[in-house]
Amino acid sequence: NSLQSLTDQAHEALRGGDPQATTILNDERGPLWYRGLSGVEPVAAPGTVTAILAQNYALQCMRRAEAIVAISQFSKEEFLRYCRFAADKAHVIYLGVGDIFFQQKDQEACRAFRRRWNVEGRHVLIVSGRTDPHKNIEGTLQVFHHLLKTGLPVTLVKIGSAFTPSQRALLDRLDLKPFVRELGMVAKEDLPRVYQSGDALLFLSWYEGFGFLAPEAMASGTPVVVSNRGSLPEIVGEAGRIVDPGNIQEAAAAL
Repeated sequence: NSLQSLTDQAHEALRGGDPQATTILNDERGPLWYRGLSGVEPVAAPGTVTAILAQNYALQCMRRAEAIVAISQFSKEEFLRYCRFAADKAHVIYLGVGDIFFQQKDQEACRAFRRRWNVEGRHVLIVSGRTDPHKNIEGTLQVFHHLLKTGLPVTLVKIGSAFTPSQRALLDRLDLKPFVRELGMVAKEDLPRVYQSGDALLFLSWYEGFGFLAPEAMASGTPVVVSNRGSLPEIVGEAGRIVDPGNIQEAAAAL
């Protein structure tokens, strides 16, 4: 998984192998990609022979680069762990959060959001992003279930990718569906309002190379509870609650 994270969007290395090109490491998961004439196109799904060969090729190109820019100290350390590369030529430049997320909270717009999704008078727990295995959606649902069992009036608002079939089966098994609202993909200009309408963001990934959701929520003024894995402790620092993603009670208590 760490190796996949390092190589899956090294566009220039995968496309041309230019030894002078700078490679940017990010935390995206899933297929390997390259930028072709028609845009960004998949090379292969993870775990296939083609994907493994592409990973090896990307690593060879990165080893020949004059400099590497990583998006977190954690990503830099992961890169150095897997690549024979001079540490003094690997640099960290953190990603930024757009100005749109620093808007002043519009109370009326937030009340309208809560009315629209029938969550008035309830705590709103935001769960955002993809639903890949490393995102620990199953653990997140277990934490949500634990909160409901305590009698807390809380609704989970899911934005981004749809739940997988196995995650939907867990929703059924725990009888969570009446307490979940699925918004799907939300336009970027609407994201700050969604964050601001929530009481907290829960982000319990097993692995992140950066973790954009946390600073987006924090910039929007929404408290965050995040995993102590990957880059998240580095990105959140003392501005949020950091918990063991495998400890349901600890995460629930933090919320």
